[in-house]
Amino acid sequence: MWQAAAAIVAVVVGWQLTMAPYLANPPGAARYTTATGDTGGAGSAAPGPGFRVVFNPEATEAAIRMLLRDVGATIVDGPSALGFYTLAFADDEAREAGLARLTDRPSLVDFVESD
Repeated sequence: MWQAAAAIVAVVVGWQLTMAPYLANPPGAARYTTATGDTGGAGSAAPGPGFRVVFNPEATEAAIRMLLRDVGATIVDGPSALGFYTLAFADDEAREAGLARLTDRPSLVDFVESD
């Protein structure tokens, strides 16, 4: 029995030693890609002006998505451990208009914090 187990361990170790170099990413390649296509590398675009919000726990995903689309916001980070999302806007004017509209929706937004 121990010989079969030793053979299996030898095969697994041999597989890892021979195949690991082929499975790893080439040097300089992105190790991950987010759903938006951002790899987090030096070439990634910085988000526009924004702020952090906490959405109401009872708010549905569809309602939040519609609200963000209406105000022209994009989620660029979050949720954090405390439930904060970081929103970005195209420019300062869009940010100010979005801030006003988000604070008018207490049924969806619990808290807004400017950067």
